[in-house]
Amino acid sequence: MSKSESGKPLGKKGYFQAAALKQFWNSLDKSYRRSFTFALTLHLGLLLLLSSSWVSNAEVKPVVAPRHINAVVVNAADIDVLNKKKEQEKKLKEQKRAEELKKKRVAEKKKQEAEKKKRADKKKKEAERKRKLETQKQKELAKKKAAEKKKKEDAKKKALLKKKQEEQKKFKEKKRLEEKKRRDEEAKRAKEKKLKEEREKQEALQRERQEAQLQEMMLKAEQDRQRQIEAQIREQQRLEQLKADQIAEMNEVDRFIALIRAKVTRNWHKPPSAREGMSVTLRFYLFPTGELNRVEIVKSSGSSVYDSSAVSAAKSISRYPVPSDNQIFERNFRKLIMVFVHQED
Repeated sequence: MSKSESGKPLGKKGYFQAAALKQFWNSLDKSYRRSFTFALTLHLGLLLLLSSSWVSNAEVKPVVAPRHINAVVVNAADIDVLNKKKEQEKKLKEQKRAEELKKKRVAEKKKQEAEKKKRADKKKKEAERKRKLETQKQKELAKKKAAEKKKKEDAKKKALLKKKQEEQKKFKEKKRLEEKKRRDEEAKRAKEKKLKEEREKQEALQRERQEAQLQEMMLKAEQDRQRQIEAQIREQQRLEQLKADQIAEMNEVDRFIALIRAKVTRNWHKPPSAREGMSVTLRFYLFPTGELNRVEIVKSSGSSVYDSSAVSAAKSISRYPVPSDNQIFERNFRKLIMVFVHQED
């Protein structure tokens, strides 16, 4: 038999009450138990505070002894009636107390039965809850196992699918690379062919250009040779013409110089002191009309008389014979140097 906290054994009723309270207490949530303990402590503290306050504030009324006692004479019959009345009242009170106790016991019994039923229902509900929980756990476990199984199967399928996709991807990549390699090789061959054709075309064009350049160079060389020959011919003709012109000019110059010399000699009155072989060099400055601008001695004969007579003879001529060709005049007669040598007649 269980014992209470004071060490006294508990009755059947107390045992069930303690068990019910303990079960009720254990069924409560920890946070609710903490809140209940705190509220209970708070209420007890308030009750203690209020009781101490009520005791301290209660008015103490002094008992006043009566100054005199009124005495009443009671006979025996009245006392019997009063005693009977008191006994009846006592019996009524005991009967009422018994009824109340019975009612209380009945209510207690009903309460215990209700509590018992409640505990049974709670136990049944707890068992049902546990069964449902166990069933739920079993279902969840089965569901979890099924999910894991399905997950494994899905993972296996996914792995197989991934492997198949990778194989297909590798196969496609291999085919793509082979096709790319084939296209690259074809493109390379086409490019090489095109480059070869382009190179051959360029070489043919180069040969054509070279041949054309060679022909052009040959033609140009032939033309240059012809032009050179023609230039040589022209130069030769020019030289021959120049030579002929020079000869003609020299002949013309010599002719006019001879005429001038003869005219000066005719007008020259040589002094008696002149000796054979004496020579004087004179420079004539003539106008295109043949008129004398001036005359000067370039080289003296050593005899001033002889030199003066030669200058006088040159100045005595009003007009000298000169060629009509201005170029011949400018080249030969604009400034004319002549040497006069005395010879015995």
